[in-house]
Amino acid sequence: MTEDHFPFTLDPFQQDAIAAIAARRSVIVSAPTGAGKTVIAEFAIEQTLAMGGRVVYTAPIKALSNQKYANFSERWPGRVGIATGDVALNTNAPVMVMTTEVLRNIGYRSFEMSKYRDAEARTEADSTRLDGPSEWMDSKFSCIILDECHFLGDPQRGTVWEEIMIQAPASVQFVALSATISNAHEIEAWMRAIHGPIVRIDCHHRPVPLTHWGLSPRSPLEPLTGHRTAPGAKHTHTYDLRHRHHRAMIPTQKVISTLAHKHLLPTLYFIFSRGGCEAAARRMMRFDPLVTREEAEAIAVSVSDFMEGLPNLSLSVPPTLLMRALQHGIGIHHAGLLPAWKRLVEQLFEKGFLKVVFATETMSLGIHMPAKSIVLESLKKRDDTGGVRLLRAGEFLQMSGRAGRRGIDTEGHCVLLTPDEESRRLGIRLIAEPPEPVVSRFKMGYATCAVLAMTFPTYDDIQAYIERSFGQFQQRLQAEKLTGQIAEEEQQLANRPSRLSDTKRLRKSIAHKKVSVTRLTGSYWAAFLRTTRVLETIDYMTESRKMSTRGFFLSGLRNDNELLVTETIFSDVLYNLKGPDVAAILSCLLEEPRTRDLPPWTSWLAHRKQMRVLLHQVELMMYRLTKVQQEAGMDFPIIFHRWYIAAVYEWASGADWTTVVTERFGGQEGDFVRILRRLIDLMRQCAENDALPPDLRPSLRKGIQCIDRDIVLESALL
Repeated sequence: MTEDHFPFTLDPFQQDAIAAIAARRSVIVSAPTGAGKTVIAEFAIEQTLAMGGRVVYTAPIKALSNQKYANFSERWPGRVGIATGDVALNTNAPVMVMTTEVLRNIGYRSFEMSKYRDAEARTEADSTRLDGPSEWMDSKFSCIILDECHFLGDPQRGTVWEEIMIQAPASVQFVALSATISNAHEIEAWMRAIHGPIVRIDCHHRPVPLTHWGLSPRSPLEPLTGHRTAPGAKHTHTYDLRHRHHRAMIPTQKVISTLAHKHLLPTLYFIFSRGGCEAAARRMMRFDPLVTREEAEAIAVSVSDFMEGLPNLSLSVPPTLLMRALQHGIGIHHAGLLPAWKRLVEQLFEKGFLKVVFATETMSLGIHMPAKSIVLESLKKRDDTGGVRLLRAGEFLQMSGRAGRRGIDTEGHCVLLTPDEESRRLGIRLIAEPPEPVVSRFKMGYATCAVLAMTFPTYDDIQAYIERSFGQFQQRLQAEKLTGQIAEEEQQLANRPSRLSDTKRLRKSIAHKKVSVTRLTGSYWAAFLRTTRVLETIDYMTESRKMSTRGFFLSGLRNDNELLVTETIFSDVLYNLKGPDVAAILSCLLEEPRTRDLPPWTSWLAHRKQMRVLLHQVELMMYRLTKVQQEAGMDFPIIFHRWYIAAVYEWASGADWTTVVTERFGGQEGDFVRILRRLIDLMRQCAENDALPPDLRPSLRKGIQCIDRDIVLESALL
């Protein structure tokens, strides 16, 4: 396949990328959202198939993976498979769609636990010499497409991306696709250093131009113009993040009617809270529908057809607000909704039936939902700690990039609500601000360290592997910069400054920078040593790196709470329990919810003495592990809570969905599905682990079977 086969003229960056891929070279492409990076991925797939190879397409979120699986299956019928944490279909297909976690896990799983069965027969020296992690990629896939690869800088997922790139042999062709990032050259240099030649292609041109508008309570829609901050300049302004008056000052109906008058619908209206999205929909439903009677009838038919294809949806809590909003041409999209309802909104929007979708920023993460315009209700959002911060330039680019449909619109429109002059100036600065550089989030959890200790014959080999990380690469660049500064200051010191104060200042600066250089060049190795010290203290491995049974089990987990999971599995807590009990206890090891309201588990647990005793044992293990970590200078999260236990137990015991959600969970359906899917993934990892005590396998499998049913199973396929 060549670029002549495309039914449209390719942009220069697409031509360059396709030419490089055709020459069997790896590429990293940085281009604006909506610029057409999917064309590049599809060409790579076509070429790999033509050569008789296998290709894997990876994405950071399940929704994007599922959408690509549907699209690719239409284009290459019968030749596409999918593997996420929830579902695995046609896994021998030449085109595989995977989440990055699954791809990384395949690499580890192919060599780590297969060594467990005959470990007892090995000598201590032999037990540390395993096959390298790159074999699987070399034999399974000849091309890996990394979509949204700027997720290298994601605090939760970034490590996974780095591990995939570190593991891959030179024979694998990488096609890395990213939204606009300011340090693509740095990622290129790193990938070249660890993997081999790679072509970097930067595109800053949007095929559909974007106009930015401001809308205030007293002024009409007007272009956001004024003095712009120079690219790369730092914000020097201050902004009171406590201001909350802007929502009331600019009525939602005024915003939508203004867009309708200017022919700027359909629009994605970003609001950074679930409650805010639902409240905005309620406000809009007080006015006339945004669709004609014929369009409303077409929406009703589409909704009916959609629900017929998913019979278990009838078991869910009826989303009355969403159903009414859809008839007005209004959608709601946030993580609290069931995956099915979110998919319905996406499909109706793609068909052109919905004129506005009130969405949280999760809508900006790669899902194909182009609009003529986007609206940003605020320039601030809550951070992971519950505080409030200003929107980052990269986040702004992701969301504003949704505006302008290629082949449909000649221009996209981004509307910022600017209730006062200060917010208007902030909007202008944000428009001019370049995206933040991708910073490595590489960290080595206990399982990763155990795998490395098992895999490589010497500590030097382990250190060499760790130093291939993007994190160590970036720190090495910082160290080189500091070393140059040290040389300059030492030269100044050699010239004997006339003032004693200058001499003292230079000596202090040099000493401080030397300490920083030492820290930067050895921080990841020091972290590895601290982590293995914990594993040695709790008898998971010896100083000679021979693994105990618990160590082998740990090495097969991919979970942020792997230590407490392993301790719980190998204690007597789960023995002689039925599937629902096992599921309920393991749910206490998942991430905690955002809400701090009194959960509905307290009264449920009050009448279950045996369960309280078992949970107390797990809690004591948590305290012991926390103390060991603190003594070793580690601060990995060790999670234990009781928030989900009642809801999980009742669902696993056969209770109906609506009762469990409303009476035992106390949250939104989408959150409960996500928790159950993560619990299923954790239980499956344990059940498939060769080092699992055999007596626990039946109860784990039964627990999975009890949970993975009806609406939960159905959600895995969406």
